[in-house]
Amino acid sequence: MILSRLLRPAPGALTLVLVCFATGCGSNRAPVAGSVTLDGRPVDGGIITFVPEEFTGADGNRAMVTTEIKNGRYALDSRHGPAPGKYRVDFSWKKKTGRQIPSNDPPATVEEEIQLIPKDYNVPSRIAEIKPGENKFDFPITSPGKGEKGSPGRKPNTGTSGNS
Repeated sequence: MILSRLLRPAPGALTLVLVCFATGCGSNRAPVAGSVTLDGRPVDGGIITFVPEEFTGADGNRAMVTTEIKNGRYALDSRHGPAPGKYRVDFSWKKKTGRQIPSNDPPATVEEEIQLIPKDYNVPSRIAEIKPGENKFDFPITSPGKGEKGSPGRKPNTGTSGNS
């Protein structure tokens, strides 16, 4: 009888396990959020990707993380965000041109898409350091030739961080 009481789970233990699982207890991932603009306008429908400088472990602790940018904002919670560490940040925002071009499966065609994010903005030196806890990174992207006060364009920046 004593043995059966010891082997029986305590009331609420299952609830604790389920809550822990649902909220990411023991997770080493961190939430990250911020804004992305192109020439002062919100990026809508683009993609932001955090690529770890180093992949560590087969358990995916430092896996690449991608999310959609909607109305100039992106957000990843602590279950889906990156683990703490340094990440290269890449952006993609494609627009259909309305022009049909040959596909990879001739004679079919597909609608042409152009990349709106300047290619010189996605550079390996754009690093975001994710820390435990809340992380905020804003990325104001400027197209070449659209720099401040008639300048020929600004060099790509590394984003601004609200994380101290």
